[in-house]
Amino acid sequence: MKTIAYLEGIFQSKWISKFINQCLFIGSQTYVEKFLYSTFFIFKRKNKSCALLYFFEIMEKVKPIVGLKLYKNKKTKKQVVMATTSILDITLQYKKASYWLSKAIQLRKEKTIIDRLCAEITDILVNNSGVSLKKKKEHYKFALMYKSVKNFKW
Repeated sequence: MKTIAYLEGIFQSKWISKFINQCLFIGSQTYVEKFLYSTFFIFKRKNKSCALLYFFEIMEKVKPIVGLKLYKNKKTKKQVVMATTSILDITLQYKKASYWLSKAIQLRKEKTIIDRLCAEITDILVNNSGVSLKKKKEHYKFALMYKSVKNFKW
């Protein structure tokens, strides 16, 4: 039996609610919702378009298409013996994007949470930079490295 997912208040989107659940390092869900809505409405006021579009534009820029599958040694269970690249389904892409975005907000150096959220969102939307996009580039670098190692003929 499937459990019914929590849908946040204004937009009724399951991806925003999953992102809110990932960002629970800040505090309660209502606290995170308040900060997320305030950042979206700041952008809405500046650019005069729908605030929900900003969230999905951010997710589209951050989500990875290629993923890594790591295989561990059965005896030691610590060392990575082999890794292969594969194309991720859309749910895994959005899960990774929301995880990277929440971790990027944690790593920001601004004082308040709303400043961290605003700074990360503006870096992604306006400047095409940010901690989460750096993580995506690093992820692709590892995928390319493991692909070249796997296909290398010894």
